[in-house]
Amino acid sequence: MIADLLHNVTALSFFEWGQGVVGLMLVLFGLVIFAQDVSKRRGRYFLYLALIIFAWAIANIALDAAPDPSVAHQSIVALFIIVEFVPLILFSFYYVFQKKGESVSWWRVIGVFAPYFGVLGALYFVPELIAGTPSVYQENSVGHTFGRFVGVYLGYIAVFLSLTLYVLIDKYRTSTGIFRLQTRNMIVAFGVGVVLALILAFMLFFFRALSVHNIFLIGFISIIPNVLIMGYTLIKYNFWSAYIIFAEFLTALLVMTLAAVLFIQTSFLGIFLVGTLTVLVTIAGFFLVQKIRKGDATHDEIARLSNELKSMSARLDILDKKKTEFLSMVSHHLRDPLTAIKGYSSMLLEGSFGELSSMVHDAVDKMFNSSSRLIMMISDFMDIANIESGDMKYFLTRVNMKKLVAEVVDDMQSATRTGGLELDLIIDDYHQEDYAVVADQGKMHQVILSIIDNSIKYTPYGSISVKLSLSENKKNVLFRITDTGIGMSEVTLQKIFKKFSRADGVNKTYTEGVGLGLYVAKKIIEKHQGRVWAESQGEGAGSSFFVEIPRAPEEKISVV
Repeated sequence: MIADLLHNVTALSFFEWGQGVVGLMLVLFGLVIFAQDVSKRRGRYFLYLALIIFAWAIANIALDAAPDPSVAHQSIVALFIIVEFVPLILFSFYYVFQKKGESVSWWRVIGVFAPYFGVLGALYFVPELIAGTPSVYQENSVGHTFGRFVGVYLGYIAVFLSLTLYVLIDKYRTSTGIFRLQTRNMIVAFGVGVVLALILAFMLFFFRALSVHNIFLIGFISIIPNVLIMGYTLIKYNFWSAYIIFAEFLTALLVMTLAAVLFIQTSFLGIFLVGTLTVLVTIAGFFLVQKIRKGDATHDEIARLSNELKSMSARLDILDKKKTEFLSMVSHHLRDPLTAIKGYSSMLLEGSFGELSSMVHDAVDKMFNSSSRLIMMISDFMDIANIESGDMKYFLTRVNMKKLVAEVVDDMQSATRTGGLELDLIIDDYHQEDYAVVADQGKMHQVILSIIDNSIKYTPYGSISVKLSLSENKKNVLFRITDTGIGMSEVTLQKIFKKFSRADGVNKTYTEGVGLGLYVAKKIIEKHQGRVWAESQGEGAGSSFFVEIPRAPEEKISVV
């Protein structure tokens, strides 16, 4: 009988063999899921379900290959016993899935398993009560008659499936967020299995092919999508790496396939070659999985650090905004009293309140100069606050740069003479309209004044040359300041236009600056669609600053 069974097994069709292959692949999938599940609770029940489906496939194959009614009857009894496990395992999986880490009481376990063992005992000791008797089998199973108590068996399955659906719906109603999505997928998996089973059963009934064999085949086909969706949900919402699971599954499949090929080898050479290949694939697969695990862990760490950086960046943006608001408020309140001090100092120096002695005059002059520097510094702070908050207003008009530069240079002559410096102005011979630009006149005056003042501060002796010309393509006005001052290193050139940045060692030469003037000038020029940069041959070799802005194409006035 066994020989006949094996002969019939080898003669099975591809579809009938496919059941076993699918069942085996589900077992491998279950093992991979079990290995990923740290708690081993849901993964354990998922593996149990995969093993039951594999046993289901083997029993289906045995029924297909049954050489006589006795073997067919034993296969059907086995199928009844195996299928009885499915609703039990499904209920257990979904119950554990719902309860997460909660422990399950023994009374509930006994209540769940007691009916199963009752039905199992009936199937084992008195199979004809449910599965029927061998005498009713013909050469095929179409005319098969079930036992008198098959309704109890079907009722048992229906009760457990109903309880499973109740557990899922209750979980869906009470859960939120990601747990609600998980439960939704589980309900979909359950529904897909039931709907598929009903459709297949109706089709077989319509074509009058609803035999006992086909009924079990319908159940087998219907449970597959259910298991796949369950596995997908476990992988996705437990944040397991799909790459690792795929690599582990593929490695296990290759090793098992090679092991099967090794088992049927009869020659020593075949055993040696296939055995060697199996060992090599096992080792390579192990290192591949470890490599993917390491890469996945690195990816997770990078993602975690990236999220932390984003969070820190968001907090820093908030702090920077609050800092800007505080800076603007403080600068505004400081400038008012300083403006009053500067105004009254100027009136005192002009003699508006009577003649001053030389000693008082010197003191008031120092007061006037100090308040002027403080007002300029506070203006820079306010400009930064307005630039960063986007509140800086630009009143654009047609500005004659030739006239504006000449005025600024003339105003700065007294400061350079006091310091023993020469300040020269060179303007290329073009018509004054050729130096017209569309700009905010006050802001451009501020930029030119700031850059010339910067050169005066860092030029202890020598000269400063201011040159106004057009660019080579005649499309831009080029403003250049060259001094014989302390010069700049390459490192300083890279940071000189950054906020609160000063050249290395300048504190020995000029102690009052904070590194804001050039930063503000750069932002203003960029808003005018121009550019500003600096050049230097090195420390002690002087510096050159350049400002380039587009020439005005036509008369225009606007506010931005």
